[in-house]
Amino acid sequence: MVEIKLINGNCLEELQSLEQEVDCVITDPPYNISGKTTDIGFSDRKDMSMNFGDWDESEIHPKDWVPLISKALTDTGVFISFYDYNFMEHLTIPIRNSGLHMRQKAYWHKANPLPRVETTKWQDAIEEIAIATKNEGRGHNFQHHRQRHNVIESPIVQGDSRYDHPTQKPEDVIETLVKWWTEKGDTVLDPFAGSGTTPAVCKRMGRDCIAIERDEDFYEIMQQRVSEVEKYTDNSVFDY
Repeated sequence: MVEIKLINGNCLEELQSLEQEVDCVITDPPYNISGKTTDIGFSDRKDMSMNFGDWDESEIHPKDWVPLISKALTDTGVFISFYDYNFMEHLTIPIRNSGLHMRQKAYWHKANPLPRVETTKWQDAIEEIAIATKNEGRGHNFQHHRQRHNVIESPIVQGDSRYDHPTQKPEDVIETLVKWWTEKGDTVLDPFAGSGTTPAVCKRMGRDCIAIERDEDFYEIMQQRVSEVEKYTDNSVFDY
C-alpha cells in the first residue's frame, strides 16, 4: 500500500526530526532570485511578474538543508534537485561538502519558454537539475537497462493543470525522474513540496512519499491535489 505523508512545517526543523531514511530526494527549492530580477512589461498583454514570493527571497540556502538531506538518504540514496543555472554552484558545493557524489546534470527543456524582452539574449528554455548519490559505486535504483539522453522536454504547466504556484513543475518531468531513479515501493522525499507535484506523481506511480511544505496555502492545495490522485491500478505504470 502506497503511503503519502504530507507535512505542513519548516523543512529545516522537520528534516532534523525525520526518523526514517529515504531512497530518493526529488525537490525544487527556492532559488533565491526574486530579489535579483525585475518584472517584465508588455504593451499588448498582461505584465509578467518575476517575483515568485517571499519564500524565494534569500531566506534559505542549500548549505542549510543539503547536509540534512544527506543524513536522511539511505547508503544508496539518490539526490535530485532543480536549481537556477546562474547559481548552480550554490547547490553543487554543499552537495560535495555533505559527502554526496555528483553524478551529472540533467536539463528540463521548456517547449514554451517565457518570452524574452531583451534584444540581446535568447529565451531561457532550460532549467538545470543536479543529480547526486550517497555512494560512489552502484546499488542505487537507476534504471540502467535502457539508454536515454539527459534532457527532459515538456512545456511549462498551463491551463487547468496549473495550480496556484508560480514555479510549478510539470508532472511528466517529475514522472521521468521517478521512473529512472526509483523503483516501486521506494520512499521519495520532497522538502519543498509547493503545490504537491512530487507526492501526486509518487502516489500514482506506487512510490511512498514524504512531502514538506511550510506555506499553509500551498499545503492545502497539495492536500486537495493528492487526495484527487488515483493510485495505480495495474503494472502498466511501471513499463519504461
